[in-house]
Amino acid sequence: MTMVLRPQLGMLVAALAVATAILFAGNQGWLGPVRDVVGRVLAPAQGAASTVGDATATWLAGWSDVGRLRVENDDLRVQVQDLVRENIRLRAFELENRDLREQLGYAESNPGLALAGARIIGLDQSAMNGYATIDCGSEQGVTDGMPVLSPAGLAGRVVSSTARTSSVLLVTHPSSSVNAYVLGATAATGVVNGTPDGRLVMRYIPPSERIVPGSIVVTSGLGGAFPRNLPIGRVAQVEARDIDMFQQATVEPLVDFRRLLVVLVARGYQPIRY
Repeated sequence: MTMVLRPQLGMLVAALAVATAILFAGNQGWLGPVRDVVGRVLAPAQGAASTVGDATATWLAGWSDVGRLRVENDDLRVQVQDLVRENIRLRAFELENRDLREQLGYAESNPGLALAGARIIGLDQSAMNGYATIDCGSEQGVTDGMPVLSPAGLAGRVVSSTARTSSVLLVTHPSSSVNAYVLGATAATGVVNGTPDGRLVMRYIPPSERIVPGSIVVTSGLGGAFPRNLPIGRVAQVEARDIDMFQQATVEPLVDFRRLLVVLVARGYQPIRY
C-alpha cells in the first residue's frame, strides 16, 4: 500500500512545483514573450472560427427569411386569386344590371307589348342550331310565336315552350324569316332571312327603290308575325343587277348575340296565325 501511494505523492509534488514556478514566472513578467508567440499562432485559427460562425449564423438567418417569404408569397397568391374571382363576379353583376336597366327603360317606353324579362340559359349560334333557351315558359304566360327582343332590337321568336323554359329561333338562323322595310323608304319592303355566317340578308327589295348603306331595317308588320317598327339591323351592302327582278341587301344585326345575357318576351303581342 505504501509503495502505491509514493508515485502518486511524487507526481502531486511535481505538479505543485511546476504550478508554483509558472505563477512565479508570470509575476516576474517572464511569460510575456511566450504568450505573444502563442497568440500569433492561434490568431488565424480563432479568426477563421469566428468567420465560419458568422457565415453560419448569416446562412441560417437567410434560410429563415426565405421560408418566411415563401409563406408570405403563398398567402399573397391566394389573395390575388380571391380578388380576381371577386372582380369577375362583380363584372358579371355589372353587365347584367346594365342590361336589366336597359330592358326596364325599353319596357317602360313600350307598355303595350307587356314585356317580361328572361335570362338566356343556353345559346347555340351554329348554322344548323341558331337557337337560344330562356328561363321563361308557359307558367309565365309565354306561348309559341311571341317576339323576343333586346333593347337593341329584334332577337327572334319563341318556337316551343315548357313550363319554365322556352326555345327561341334567332333571326340569324337560315330558317328565320321576317317581313321588313328600310326606314326612310317605306316602299323598300322585303324579307329578312338569317345566313349561316350569322349575318342577315334582305331579299325581294323593289328595284326602283334606292337603298343607302347605313340605313336601318325594321319590321313591317306584314303577315302579323311581328309588330311594326321593331329594329332589326343596319344595311351594310346593296346588290342590284339589271338582270335581277329584285335588289338584295346585306344587313348587320343590331343585337350582339355574343354578349346577349337577358331578353324581353313580348307577352302582350299575339301573332296572327293562319
